[in-house]
Amino acid sequence: MRLHISASFLLFALTAVAQPVALSNATEVAVSGNQGLPSIFGSSWSKRGDRRPSRRSQHIHAGHVNEKRYWKVSSVWIGKFTGFWYTICSLGADDEEASRASNMHRTTTTITVTVDAMETEYVAPTSTNLVSSTAATTTAVVTATEAAAANASHSASVTTSSVSLTPVATGSPTGKLVFAHFMVGIVSPYTIKDWEYDMTLAKSYGIDGFALNIGKDPYTDAQLALAYQAAEGLDFKVFISFDFNWFSISDIQAVAELVNKYASHPAQFRLPGTSSAYVSTFAGDGFDWSAVRSLTGKDIYVVPNWQATEDNAANSGVQGLFSWHAWPSENNRPVNKAMNIEADEKYMAVTAEEQKVYMAPVSPWFFTHFGKEVPYSKNWIFLSETLWYDRWQQILQIQDDLKYVEIVTWNDYGESHHVGPYDVPHTDDGSSKWAKDMPHDAMLEFAKPYIAAFKNGSSTPIIERDMLVYWHRPTLKNVECDATDNCGAKPEGWEMLHDEVFVAAFTRSSGQVQVTSGSNAVFSQKVAAGVTMMRVPMSPGEQDFHFTTEAGTDVKGRSPQAVRASCINGNYNYNFVSGLLSPPFM
Repeated sequence: MRLHISASFLLFALTAVAQPVALSNATEVAVSGNQGLPSIFGSSWSKRGDRRPSRRSQHIHAGHVNEKRYWKVSSVWIGKFTGFWYTICSLGADDEEASRASNMHRTTTTITVTVDAMETEYVAPTSTNLVSSTAATTTAVVTATEAAAANASHSASVTTSSVSLTPVATGSPTGKLVFAHFMVGIVSPYTIKDWEYDMTLAKSYGIDGFALNIGKDPYTDAQLALAYQAAEGLDFKVFISFDFNWFSISDIQAVAELVNKYASHPAQFRLPGTSSAYVSTFAGDGFDWSAVRSLTGKDIYVVPNWQATEDNAANSGVQGLFSWHAWPSENNRPVNKAMNIEADEKYMAVTAEEQKVYMAPVSPWFFTHFGKEVPYSKNWIFLSETLWYDRWQQILQIQDDLKYVEIVTWNDYGESHHVGPYDVPHTDDGSSKWAKDMPHDAMLEFAKPYIAAFKNGSSTPIIERDMLVYWHRPTLKNVECDATDNCGAKPEGWEMLHDEVFVAAFTRSSGQVQVTSGSNAVFSQKVAAGVTMMRVPMSPGEQDFHFTTEAGTDVKGRSPQAVRASCINGNYNYNFVSGLLSPPFM
């Protein structure tokens, strides 16, 4: 294998002495130009929809690397150095627009590394380079500069979790697992490659399997077969989650037939050490799971989304309960209070009494805006601004009573709580009005340290690399769109929102974050090692970020969406857009 390294790469190496690069210590696998999309370490390069004419997106998902580059890659080198996986990508001269859209640091240094062969085997990362964080959490409030405060009704606030650095093992020594709720009903166009893409991506963040939410669509059987087939080839687990918006308590035979069909499949998630096939639901209180068990003759482990009552927990047909209380709400209506663990405590109490399992939910957001154009009109938003941070902190707080966590959801675009990619084949139920061009992918980056902590029994996030994750709405909350909006009104709960940008710094050493929101003065905050959650006053215009750390990280980026003080295509949009800043070397 011959490496051709440009002079600009040598310049980069000389200017990055804080993070030396030893090519001789690396395992190289590469792609030259846009040819040959090889399978690497059980993962694949895959092409996704055009960002603009003649431009394709390429995603790298291998080992501990989950960098997403939304521009044409002229060459890329993937290697292993000090136990971490990293990437180097070069940009063509005409790719500045795509670089901006990617939220990544735009450097004037071009790094070009090409490899003439691709025969080297990709080696899995070692298990001794994860970072465990152990320390108490402290909270501080920081007031924004006078100019920024003058443009906002809310002062900036900062929450910091301190950490110490300790090597820990990979995997899930505790037996705890994390799943993601996947809506099969909107992916009728999926091929096995699409399933493999999603599963490979999910797995790279520590997600162990998909809960396959199904209704009674004519393509359900075909898509279930593809999902199980794809999962088997990737050592990924799946289980069926029957959606009782479509199923009824009289559908015992239909449910039993599907359970029986997949209970023995190699990709079926089973309770570890048993042959018990795991099954779940959305709603469905009162369904006779004992009858299903009798009809199938199979050992099934049922953890349905039922209410937290003593009778439900004592039901002999179920082995646990799953909660859908992932957002602050009362009777499924918005409330002006932060997420808490009251619902979790109810579920944990009733399941513990019966010595059964509780599966807890975690979700990043909730906004839905279906109008009269659909038969199921709904228009509200739950207070979700720092929910992703708050909820993962709570999961670690109650983890001693948890075995499983389910992310709600992977791909429910209609309720804006998806963490998976939007630019995959799916049917549009009208949600493209608020979901298109609003990437949530960075929330997976945010979740990864928490997923690792949960699965390893750590009380604080396991940070592998320095990074900055941000998210914000695309408009100010008080825009007026009633005359042109599809619902003709703002969503219920809009008054509770704050015009703020939400920023989380993940650091293994101290650092500094700077945020420039529109015409506001620069917000600047020093951050300690750990996770620091910041709320920054938001102003119309571009949203720019600068992140530096004591270890040498220095990255800049711009949000893919500027904030507007006007309607988007005549409609209200209280969804969020997210982004990531992270250096190519860790």
